[in-house]
Amino acid sequence: MYSYDGASVTVTNTIIAFSPDGEAARVSDGSVLTFSCCDLYANYDGDWAFEIADQYGINGNISENPLFCDADGGDFGIHENSPGAPFTLPNPS
Repeated sequence: MYSYDGASVTVTNTIIAFSPDGEAARVSDGSVLTFSCCDLYANYDGDWAFEIADQYGINGNISENPLFCDADGGDFGIHENSPGAPFTLPNPS
């Protein structure tokens, strides 16, 4: 995730994990990224790093394996015992 040109972005209930290139998020040019109930995990150049480092451990932000159902098979749903599960919305069906 990259924010620039003075943007102010709020990211909620989001998993950013296993990026093979770069850190989870980067900010430049006076931009602000605010995270709430997010899991940033195992990204190549860091998770809660640089401009967003101070948000780790607050507002429900974590860095734990999200336990995807089958990432290799393209299923990025999370198991019911995922550390992110308490932050997901219930299925309306």
